[in-house]
Parts: sequence; C-alpha cells; structure tokens
Amino acid sequence: MNHSDKRVDDPRVKGSASKALSPSEKRSRVRDFQHQGLRLSLALQAFGLTRHQYYYRPPAAGRADSASRPGCPASAYTLYQDEDGLSSERPNEEVVELIQEVQQDDNLHCGYKRMTPYLQLRGYQINHKKAYRLMRSNSLLLSRLKKVGRSYVQHLRAQPEQPLTLLEMDIKMTWV
Repeated sequence: MNHSDKRVDDPRVKGSASKALSPSEKRSRVRDFQHQGLRLSLALQAFGLTRHQYYYRPPAAGRADSASRPGCPASAYTLYQDEDGLSSERPNEEVVELIQEVQQDDNLHCGYKRMTPYLQLRGYQINHKKAYRLMRSNSLLLSRLKKVGRSYVQHLRAQPEQPLTLLEMDIKMTWV
C-alpha cells in the first residue's frame, strides 16, 4: 500500500475520513497530528487537505474588506515641515481642507496624482497613496477621463483620373 493511498478511515480515530469534517476541523486535526510527530505532508494526505487549504486564513467575521488585509492602520496625522525646517504632525482634516480649497479653484482643480506634488510643495510629507486615500474617503476624487480614440483614415483608395497623375511610395528602410 502506498503512502498516498493511506487515509484515516478508522471510526475509533478522532477525525477519521469517514466522518465529514469542516475544513477548520481538518486543519486543527492536522495540527494535532503534526504536534505528535507526523510529517505535515502525511497529515495533509490523511485528511485530504492541500497545503493551500491548510494555510488559508478566512477573513474575520463582522469586519469590512480590510479584515483580510494585514498592515498598519491608517494614520490620523500628516507630517508638515515649515519654512524654518521644523517638523510637526498636522491632523488629516487640515490636509483635506487644503485639498478642498484647491479643488474649488478652477485653475488648480486636479486629481490625486497632481495633488500630491502640490501638497509636497506646501510642506506636507505625503505620498500619492495617502493623497488618494484622503481624497477617496472625502469624495474628492475626480472621475476618470475616457481616452478618445484616434480616428484613422479608413477605406481610403486613391482613384487617379488618368495615368501618371498619382505616384505613391512607401519607404520602410534604406541602405546608404
């Protein structure tokens, strides 16, 4: 009998394959067998789990889309450096107010990519990701511009009226 053919089918064994287990129960049983000294690959075969299923962590219940996204929470402050070179933390609301002032001016009305260097010139140490997040959370993002397709000449056929009135040449490469 091959190792790949072995499965835990004994009903007396806790977590046997004859009883339907949920994936989380299978993962906990695989951990138990692994702590007893069984290799992970054999324990996964015994319970019919793949490595992906074993290491999968479902998102936390009751939380928004950020539940499965690891990382630091968003900061509530932005670094500001004044003319004297002194750094201080300013609340994000102050940055949002400045963005709103800029958006009201028709000459400076721009998206987050152009807003980022504008804020940096004003002394804020901010990157494009934070500018995007602040503008998105306060509904200040502009709608994306659709690129207008170029109109190419279609079905253009030269129709000369008499011989040698239209001469065309297409030179791709010349050797000198």
